[in-house]
Amino acid sequence: MLFRSERSACKTLQYAAKQAEDLDRINVLTGVYTGTDNFIDLSSSTYANNLSIAAYPFTTTPSKYVFDAQAETRRLSLGVGNSIRGIEFRGSSSTSYGVVYLKDNAVISDCTFVDNNRAISIYYSAYDVVISNVNIDLACESAACTTPGYAIYFDSNANSLKATARIVGVTIKGVDKKGYGIYMNGGTLSVEGLD
Repeated sequence: MLFRSERSACKTLQYAAKQAEDLDRINVLTGVYTGTDNFIDLSSSTYANNLSIAAYPFTTTPSKYVFDAQAETRRLSLGVGNSIRGIEFRGSSSTSYGVVYLKDNAVISDCTFVDNNRAISIYYSAYDVVISNVNIDLACESAACTTPGYAIYFDSNANSLKATARIVGVTIKGVDKKGYGIYMNGGTLSVEGLD
């Protein structure tokens, strides 16, 4: 279950986000989260700004906190200062967007991506995006992976506003089996500690 505080449990990320106010943190309890109500566009004006989503209690084992797209084209969009930490994302079959779509000063850290056609996408006018301590495995054997995927897809060329991103401490595996590490088209990308 997801919850905003010790007193208010919520069954889905969408419900928790609708209750949240600017700068709130949504805690994710141990479990597997499926369905479209857990893959939402937090950059939409429907939700508060600067929300953070974090595994609770935080652990270095994201596999206890899983968002499973179930071989569908679902994605979680982050924007306007949103952040996410300590979650495993799996099973997205999207060939257009990553299972996590970053824009507008979003931060993703301490997360794992397994069995996704695309892991992370950064598009268009995104600025100051940070990807830190993330593990991505592209050796996708599930039904979600129908075409070669991308670990990080960075494209700002379609917009006159050039995106900027910083990648720190990211490990990408399985590129030799199915997919590409980082795709970049325009913008500015800073990379430190990439394996």
